[in-house]
Amino acid sequence: MAKNNFEIVGLDEIINDLNSFGLAGQKEVKPYVDKAGDILLNKTREKVPVNTGALKSSLFLKRSMSKKGFIRNILTWGNDVRAYAAPLELGHELVYMGHPTNKFVKAKPFLRPAADESKEKVYQTITNGINKALDTLRK
Repeated sequence: MAKNNFEIVGLDEIINDLNSFGLAGQKEVKPYVDKAGDILLNKTREKVPVNTGALKSSLFLKRSMSKKGFIRNILTWGNDVRAYAAPLELGHELVYMGHPTNKFVKAKPFLRPAADESKEKVYQTITNGINKALDTLRK
């Protein structure tokens, strides 16, 4: 059996950088995570079907950084539209006065298409942030 020997040049440096990333690095990356969240939020607002505009105007990001250092943006909507946002995205059975009608309301997806269409931009934004943070921390 042939033995393959190989070496990853710079691996130790990358491991050391990631180990030292810590809270300072996370604070450096946070603006990029927020920017990526804004990209998704704006794309979702473009895609959401509008009847009254209540759902579109209620979309917002919950921005947070946990004590463990996880940075996250959660795209959500206000309480006033909670009853119909998910059924709009996924479709639903039509119910009249508490009884099923055997009719189905077709899905009008807006979240999934927005995520699909913005994923490259979101990925690139966060990657740029991580790279800049690593460059800053190396200095």
